[in-house]
Amino acid sequence: MDRRTRKRLATRQNISDVATRLFIERGFDNVTIDEIAEAADVGRMTVFNHFPRKEDMFFDRKGEGLAIFQQALATKEPATPPLKALYLMILRLASDDHPAIRFNADSLAFTNAIRNSDALMSSVRLMRDQFVTTVAEGIAKQLNMSEPDSDIHLGTHLLFATLSVAFVEAHKSFSQHQNSDAAKQRFVEIMTKGFSGVQSALAETDLA
Repeated sequence: MDRRTRKRLATRQNISDVATRLFIERGFDNVTIDEIAEAADVGRMTVFNHFPRKEDMFFDRKGEGLAIFQQALATKEPATPPLKALYLMILRLASDDHPAIRFNADSLAFTNAIRNSDALMSSVRLMRDQFVTTVAEGIAKQLNMSEPDSDIHLGTHLLFATLSVAFVEAHKSFSQHQNSDAAKQRFVEIMTKGFSGVQSALAETDLA
């Protein structure tokens, strides 16, 4: 990247980091754009140039998250069903302590900030719907279908519902015991149980 691009990306990251810190410390709804701009040492319009909405600062890496799912589908072994490939990828991320699936004090503070804000909770639901739609369309494309059928929709929704429950329950475990390994184990247990349900529901297909 050229110097101008590096500077632009550094500014964007700084704004996001500062905003997220303020959101976690004071609550998402209690922080203004002007306060973010001042803390990040940039102008108000600079903030809006990088992030049209406050929520975009908090979830600035959602594009990377979606790309992980798309990459898992694109690189899976031909004999591996698509939903199973995604399930195995999720377990691998947890095993590797990937930032997206990590259970510690920082991730708990992040999830608490979401739970305490209606705006962020709404954004989470919207992002999940977007992920489900995009992944379902990707699976349909792999199967040379013009659009996802009911089985693809069902399986994708079940998988992401399982992921949501596992993520929340693992953080509950960490909140109670302050043990990252135990929280990760709880996450894997729920993912495994949930995916068994996905496989049962789609037993007569090649999706899971």
